Amino acid sequence: RLYLALKRLLARYNANAMAISCFSLVKQLGVTSCLALSLLNDEPGLIAACEGDLDAAISMVVGKAVSGQPVFMGNPVYHLDNTLDIVHCTAPRRLTGDTKTSYTVRSHHETGVSVAQRIEVQEPQKVTLFRLGNEFSEATLFSADFISNPDEDTCRTQFRFRIDSTQKRIEESLGCHHMVIFGDYVNELRTILEGPLGIRIR
Repeated sequence: RLYLALKRLLARYNANAMAISCFSLVKQLGVTSCLALSLLNDEPGLIAACEGDLDAAISMVVGKAVSGQPVFMGNPVYHLDNTLDIVHCTAPRRLTGDTKTSYTVRSHHETGVSVAQRIEVQEPQKVTLFRLGNEFSEATLFSADFISNPDEDTCRTQFRFRIDSTQKRIEESLGCHHMVIFGDYVNELRTILEGPLGIRIR
């Protein structure tokens, strides 16, 4: 029902992107937006970010326009061994292309209510991590290797990546949520960001 309501709101305002204040929604209605956002992001041309993160929403618009793939926004957990976990409860099911990934229906991690999904990806592959920030004047952008699906006591979908340097990526960070696209789109995004959009990459 929330998915349909959000889709109607987008149509009413002739919009194709949104950011929702999801924790307020949980308090008011006892329902999370995780599944609804996942389904919206699976659809071509639609973008849905959570936690009211407008930087993430704009980042997802750019990422989806360039790659044609759904974009996953998540919380970063950096490790000293140069690995990075990106975790959240809103992952799209079509992250790796037209074929849906395997998923498990769970509750929302922080509240224990409503519905969220755990998405798992099986095969190792290159991914692109990025984010726009600082009033859309700067971006972070780098590639990584997807290596596993951890199962820690945190948000339902959990992806672990091998990165070049934990210290470097923390120093260049532009905020909490990181965007993930499965596939190597670093060069394409760099061309668009530094070219017509005039955004400096850290």
